[in-house]
Amino acid sequence: MSRIPPTRAASLALFLVAAVAPLSAQKDWVDARFGYRIEPPKGYVSVPAEDQRVHALVRFVAPKPLTARAGGTYLPEVWVGFLGGEGEVEKDGLPRLVPARNFDDWVARCAGVGAKVTSREAFEADGLSGRRFVVEIPGDRARTLTGAVFPVTGIDGLGDGEVVVVFDVMTEHLAKERKTVERCVQSLAKADDGEAVPPAPVAPWSSDAAAWQGMAVADRIKARDSWAQQRVDWQLAHPEPDWKESKCGFGVTVLSHAPSGTVKKAVKAAEVAREWCEATLPGLKGEAKPAVLRIFDSPATYATFKARVNDQRDYSRDRRELYFFEDPNAGSSDGYGMLFRAVLWHYVDDADPRALQAMPRWLDNGLWEYLRSTKLKGKKIEFEAGDVERGRLDYQRRNDSMPALWNLIQESIQPSPEHGGNEDVWGYTPECSKLMRWLCEDDGGAAFGKPDFLSGYVRALGEACQVWGADPVNDVDVQACSSAQLAEQRKAYYAWRDGVLKNCNDTYLPLAVEKWQEVNGKWLAYVAEKK
Repeated sequence: MSRIPPTRAASLALFLVAAVAPLSAQKDWVDARFGYRIEPPKGYVSVPAEDQRVHALVRFVAPKPLTARAGGTYLPEVWVGFLGGEGEVEKDGLPRLVPARNFDDWVARCAGVGAKVTSREAFEADGLSGRRFVVEIPGDRARTLTGAVFPVTGIDGLGDGEVVVVFDVMTEHLAKERKTVERCVQSLAKADDGEAVPPAPVAPWSSDAAAWQGMAVADRIKARDSWAQQRVDWQLAHPEPDWKESKCGFGVTVLSHAPSGTVKKAVKAAEVAREWCEATLPGLKGEAKPAVLRIFDSPATYATFKARVNDQRDYSRDRRELYFFEDPNAGSSDGYGMLFRAVLWHYVDDADPRALQAMPRWLDNGLWEYLRSTKLKGKKIEFEAGDVERGRLDYQRRNDSMPALWNLIQESIQPSPEHGGNEDVWGYTPECSKLMRWLCEDDGGAAFGKPDFLSGYVRALGEACQVWGADPVNDVDVQACSSAQLAEQRKAYYAWRDGVLKNCNDTYLPLAVEKWQEVNGKWLAYVAEKK
């Protein structure tokens, strides 16, 4: 179960805001529960507020990236959150991703490595009384966090705590952005209008993990379906500011920052991808469950959103959201691989809510590359091998060194590191992408005596998760781990991952050595013939 792309999903209880007006009009943002308003900086756009360390309320990011002297670009951002968490900060000797108790706890555990409060001063504005602060985070890409924190009491569902307003910018750009920071923080004011936003419905595997694990399959599906409808209904009733709503097929609603032309093309591509999923994995076909397709306006905005979450997939099972962004560097028919993957993960998750978290490395990476190197031609997806796949397969043919099929599927070709060591990126993505072509386009499944091979394998993964349970270290805060703790976290993850994989393969592919050799011969013949 690969970390590249990662497969672990984050479990969050989100508190987002009501849409009051497009940000282009620069209206302030209101949340009546906390009794305040704030005006986002001019031109900033909202992104989903997801952060396991903070009960996030809202986030706004700059419209254009800034360049860092150390290399790369980033988007300054402002966010507002509630600090007053509960739950075990440490369990089984490992730090856990639980919301910060207060501002000082957030700085110590969550702000960043080496974060230090360098300034505190009293703050009052429009009847609000709190503290201004400056937090410095050292390093080659040093950041400065400025803002204000003030106490609140009796918050429905949260209790007493602190609300924090944070402006996050790289230190080298602070002087240039200081006026923007000051206007934003000083705009904080009491609000008597606005409609209270209830917390988002929490996924059943997060709200009561023990009950979820003990459910019969039918009851689990029923609970997931009920929550999915509630989660999407909540999101559409309380969208972030300036996200435009439209429709897509198969029960999906679109929320977009991108131009209408981009949205129209993406919707068409998503609908084609769904048809492909139903034709290619018919054993998983069923009624599509409600979801949101969220289309960001740029790769940078999407990356800023993803920087705060554990799960880097193009689909979030905890939010019921598929992700895509407008990429100006992609041609009119290229660049939909990300969207195709999002549709596939949604399709798999609808069929079995246990399977996605346990996707093994050979399948996860193989599908990722297979769907990346594609083109959309009208209502048809063309699956063309990319240069990396063609180059690797040519090398394997010339050297007669193609890995044995059982070594790929059982992952013995790249076993988990011993003693919790660091893991290399999965090294056989091109070969696994070729394997997807054999299983999806030709008679690979029939060679195993399983024409709908992938559907059956996904179902077997779900059953293996029923035996092994969920990833036991999914909620570990790796940023807060020492070297020894990281080794323990990886060791526990590898044991779970390898156990799920072995259980799945032993159940679904209990083949004798002779049968594996027979299938492998057909696989090698396929590789040799398909240039």
